[in-house]
Amino acid sequence: MGEALQTGADAAIDAAKDTLASISSRVLRDAVHQSLIDTDWGAQWKKEQGEYHADDNAAYWDNRAPKFGTKRGISPYVLAFIEHLALEPEDSVFDMGCGNGALAIPLAKAGHKVIARDFSRGMLAALAEEIDAQGIANIDYAQMSWEDDWEACGIGTHIVDVAFASRSIITSDLKASLEKLSKVARKRACVTVSTNATPHTSSDILKSLGATYVKERDSMYTFAILIQMGYHPEVSYILSQRCDAYEDKGDARAAIERMIMSAEPYISAKDACRCRENLPAWLEENLVPNENAGQLNSHNEIEGPWRLAVPREVRWAFISWEV
Repeated sequence: MGEALQTGADAAIDAAKDTLASISSRVLRDAVHQSLIDTDWGAQWKKEQGEYHADDNAAYWDNRAPKFGTKRGISPYVLAFIEHLALEPEDSVFDMGCGNGALAIPLAKAGHKVIARDFSRGMLAALAEEIDAQGIANIDYAQMSWEDDWEACGIGTHIVDVAFASRSIITSDLKASLEKLSKVARKRACVTVSTNATPHTSSDILKSLGATYVKERDSMYTFAILIQMGYHPEVSYILSQRCDAYEDKGDARAAIERMIMSAEPYISAKDACRCRENLPAWLEENLVPNENAGQLNSHNEIEGPWRLAVPREVRWAFISWEV
């Protein structure tokens, strides 16, 4: 009799524990779900951007402009971007952050009216040179930044069919930039953003160095902000490869250390420490002689004698939404 009572009491206690665990789990899950709904993702982006990132610098791109020639032909990334745009023959486009015209020029040559803007005088000078060299007449280009008053700059509401920003929308106020781009288009807007912690990092490399978790930042925020703005964004991906080359092993180590430093806000301190500890052995295994040493790469730079054994894969999220 006593044993039966004890067994019954133990069963009741176990049942109560299970019930409490279930309630706690449900409460936690509901809290997480509510947090996702209640979070102001635009404000959260501005806070995080202010803590970890400086604003983009036009002078930096002015200096890099001479290295971004379009004479080598259309890159696989550009071909994929244009395919994802899926333009109708009569569509006009707005290219914000147009750079030297990697997208504006082939779209104009395909017959589309192009309005192109960039904050870098150097990039626009390279674009102007290419327009003159190829005799292109249907590109309207001028200097303008994301922070400028677009209306005052002549970029009004619904002035084109499709507005896009290729790898150029990561600003201090992402929501405001998405709102501006959406306002310009009559049909839809499109952006590409990194799926890594930053465009200069590789989740694959960081994980192979020992990072257990790398936060995907830009694509996550962009999608969440668009949802809160009332849009229904669609996401696809563009994959490209980068063959990083280095002058020597010290140069390679410094480059990967910069990558780890760039990713530190998005990996744990323990993971960052582990990555640095594993880096020397990782380089011994992954750094190999570069058969293209001495040749010009896609940025007009002479390749060094060392490269990573496996090309670094870069995945861009192509996010589009009807306006």
